[in-house]
Amino acid sequence: MIMQFKTISIFIISIILWFHPIHVSVTNLEYFQEKNEIELSTKVFRDDLQLLFVHLYELNIDFENEDSIKKYQDTINSYVANNLKIIINKKESGYYFKDFKMSNEAIWLSYKLHFNDKIKSIKIENRLLLDLYFDQKNLLIFKAGDLNDAYQFNLKNTEHIFHVE
Repeated sequence: MIMQFKTISIFIISIILWFHPIHVSVTNLEYFQEKNEIELSTKVFRDDLQLLFVHLYELNIDFENEDSIKKYQDTINSYVANNLKIIINKKESGYYFKDFKMSNEAIWLSYKLHFNDKIKSIKIENRLLLDLYFDQKNLLIFKAGDLNDAYQFNLKNTEHIFHVE
């Protein structure tokens, strides 16, 4: 009897782990030296964002509805800005909202950043959705001219510096 219980328990746990969702975001950061501009786009799953805003702010944003997204755009942008920081040459830099696009189960949030100085280093602090999921992975793809690099952020690794020169 105990052996059957253990076997059934292991089977049930295996099924749960098999169907466990993947918690991931993808951010593209591209530096255009000739324009002194950075373009930033972040892809997150709609259901993760919806759960996040219910959890943190008790807001039920319908991420399937463009009007609902537009209504709460400032709140969404504030969350992104507080949890995805860009530090250029050791100075924190703010970015402004460009637009969003909905794609299947995800939403792409796009931002721009203008600056005057030549960039030597870009430090990224990425804590997106880490206050919701302990197994969250945030992938970042960085492009600057011929330089292509990538980094994976998680609960233990939330900061990374890209050297441009």
